[in-house]
Amino acid sequence: MASAQKKPSLIPAMFTMKCPSCRKSTVFINKSMFPLGELVMLKDECEVCGEKLKSEKNNGGGINYALTMMLFFLNLLWYWPSYTGTLEGHVFLYDKYGSPVLSGYNRAGLTITGSSISGTTAIPDSVTGLYIYQNIKTGTYAITATDSGYASTRINNVNFVSGTLYRDIKLSAIPDSFVTRFAAQQSGITAYDSLVIHVIPNSRDRNCIVFVNNSSLVSNSTSYYLLHYVVRVPANATIVTLMIPDQDLTNAGLVSSKMAYYAIYSYVINDASVYEDVTSGKNVYNAVNQIPLIDSALVP
Repeated sequence: MASAQKKPSLIPAMFTMKCPSCRKSTVFINKSMFPLGELVMLKDECEVCGEKLKSEKNNGGGINYALTMMLFFLNLLWYWPSYTGTLEGHVFLYDKYGSPVLSGYNRAGLTITGSSISGTTAIPDSVTGLYIYQNIKTGTYAITATDSGYASTRINNVNFVSGTLYRDIKLSAIPDSFVTRFAAQQSGITAYDSLVIHVIPNSRDRNCIVFVNNSSLVSNSTSYYLLHYVVRVPANATIVTLMIPDQDLTNAGLVSSKMAYYAIYSYVINDASVYEDVTSGKNVYNAVNQIPLIDSALVP
């Protein structure tokens, strides 16, 4: 003998306006909001279990059902649990080579915004880097961190419920400008753009970063780049070359035989300040020197 089918859960059935008995069929005739005159027209009976849904000729049952659901959701929002607690963590600083900096934590400024507070600041402990936000209410927050000589960063979508939530914050130093010349060109008959980068030599490995756009407005801003490439600069090197495949460019929306524009910045090792921009979904790279070098080349 076949076992009886399990009845759907109550809460999802209420949200989707299902039959109060079997929780499977919808109770309203019109599934759309329009026309508004038919919005709360109730079925006579459930198509699945036969439960009688309407006993009033004027559709009063439908109106009552809709009002009941409205009151339920308003009460749900009004009495939704809200707790308070602590949001805390440590600030970590890194130099341009990716090595930890073990002092000056209290120079960093933290600002939190979100569900119950806006623009509240905190200063990390000078020795440990510990920061604490107390009496935080249930909600979603963002923390912005800045420090002189370091790239700003941001932690988005910090979902706090109750108790103590830990979120560490990392900042990378802004590097000196060490790229001296930069030339982009289509690499002959090959399917690449060739970027030749001249740098001031250094005894340690470094990075530079290249941003690509389809207009001369190319930079590290999320609005002005389509692609980016991190280029390793070996110790004592004076020239490095980056070959960019045409497939990368066309996949990003650039058109063959049109110009691709390149902006190059001095960059850091192991960027700790990078974060995702919630609007564009792109990464924000602030750990770069202030002014880039820009060149262009034809897309192969």
